[in-house]
Amino acid sequence: IAHTTWIEDNVQQSRAKVLNVGEELIQEVLPLHMGQALYELYGLKASRWYEVKISYPASIPARFSIAIVKDNATIVFNLGRRLLNTEKQIFKADKIVPDASAYGKNFALVSVEPAGIVAKSHLKEQQFVIFNI
Repeated sequence: IAHTTWIEDNVQQSRAKVLNVGEELIQEVLPLHMGQALYELYGLKASRWYEVKISYPASIPARFSIAIVKDNATIVFNLGRRLLNTEKQIFKADKIVPDASAYGKNFALVSVEPAGIVAKSHLKEQQFVIFNI
């Protein structure tokens, strides 16, 4: 899968951000066109259900997706219904094996793309999108 190498590269180069259980990251920024970010899900406990949720401004027409990735394989990809200005992914954490590689770790791969055009002709199309996760 194409994102496998991208994930491995980001983990090896320590570009994955840490998303701790129960904490929210505010005002994260991604390029609106083909923006991607990798978040290591830290503090998970085995056999428990978790939710990764994104909220973003309604004024920016964007479509987010969240893929839960473990051992460089996508295990959950947006299957649920989409809510206005939010995107969420629910998953169950399996065995948690902490080590220095990506093996045994869980990640959230966040992607964004434009979902339309700005309705007001005097406004420029946004270059970046701000979101909370």
